[in-house]
Amino acid sequence: MIRQEFFTAFQIVLDVYGDKNYPPVRQEIIFDYLKALSIEEFNNGLNAIVGNEKYPPMMNEFKQYFQNIIQTKNKNIMDSMAKENHCTKCNSTGIVLVKQCYGFADNAYQCNCYLGKKFYSHFPKIFLASTKQIN
Repeated sequence: MIRQEFFTAFQIVLDVYGDKNYPPVRQEIIFDYLKALSIEEFNNGLNAIVGNEKYPPMMNEFKQYFQNIIQTKNKNIMDSMAKENHCTKCNSTGIVLVKQCYGFADNAYQCNCYLGKKFYSHFPKIFLASTKQIN
């Protein structure tokens, strides 16, 4: 959602609860939290807020109403990333467990795939040609 769409849609909240409750700084904070949503998702949440809240909702109420939408959206993004970047070496986990020789403990290494590079860059890198993978 872009800034102009947000402020146009947010006008509904301003009309119902008044301008005094939402100075520009507060509106910017709410926008920064919700800008990842599409305008349709934002409008649906605003309609629920206006329909249910008797008093002007503050940031905590906005977070409560939009939390499920944001979590679902993040989960869908992660699921699509996993499908697009399926790795058979690490089973799309980003880490590879390697059994060490001579009784040493197992170690976890960063896989060379997209998920390993993105989420486990702090792990040591692995060269899969010279190690044995544990499943």
